[in-house]
Amino acid sequence: MGIATTFGVASTGTAISTLSGAAATNAALAWLGGGALAAGGGGMAAGNAFLALAGPVGWAIAGVALVGSGLLLWKEKSDQNRLEDIFTLISKRDVKSYELAIVEINERINRIQDESQKLNCATEKTRAFGLDYNLMTEAQQYELGSYVNLMNSSTQLLVNPITGLQPKYDKDNLKEYIAFSKKKIDDKQKSLMVSLSNLLYKINLDERDKTLLWKSFKGNKKFLSSIGMSKKDFEFSIIETVTDALKHKYRSEQG
Repeated sequence: MGIATTFGVASTGTAISTLSGAAATNAALAWLGGGALAAGGGGMAAGNAFLALAGPVGWAIAGVALVGSGLLLWKEKSDQNRLEDIFTLISKRDVKSYELAIVEINERINRIQDESQKLNCATEKTRAFGLDYNLMTEAQQYELGSYVNLMNSSTQLLVNPITGLQPKYDKDNLKEYIAFSKKKIDDKQKSLMVSLSNLLYKINLDERDKTLLWKSFKGNKKFLSSIGMSKKDFEFSIIETVTDALKHKYRSEQG
């Protein structure tokens, strides 16, 4: 999103960096999605999908953008400062995850390069083995088997998810919490709870913090529209349930 808003160009030809508010966000999402639909790109939907693929990266951006857009509505400077502090904590938490992800990616790249060379050598060597496994010598069969194992392990380097970019809280975590708490949560709130739980994971909140966040969400029409809820429906109990669900998650992690 930083690259999109700094270097991207809207479908109108206007630099996104000169736009502000919803116009800038929508233009950046469309740019990430390959351009506006009218220009043959994927539009905002594709941009949102791109962010969703980024796991917690997308959730953090979405959360900061939605709540951050309402920061200026606060009359009390102390309340605004506290909300900014909360999202600073969220950013610092995510930076650590991204740093771990970069280390893991670099390690994978090194292993992929090394194993690619080994597989290239294996490809050349096994050409002489023929195509009939039963006609190969026992030594060739064992060697071929070791190359198959090497290929399988190399494939995992490409398809296994990057640990640092995985969601902190998923639908399975929510299912476990619902079974434990016996609470009834409708489908619309389930999706919201997973998103908010990822946003607030490992962020310590007191009662004042929870109230500030609730009022920020509740007072943000764009956020409410994105989750298909009215201002009346977004009750404080949603924030309470999210924090309770996270406490259950923490207990499970501690064993």
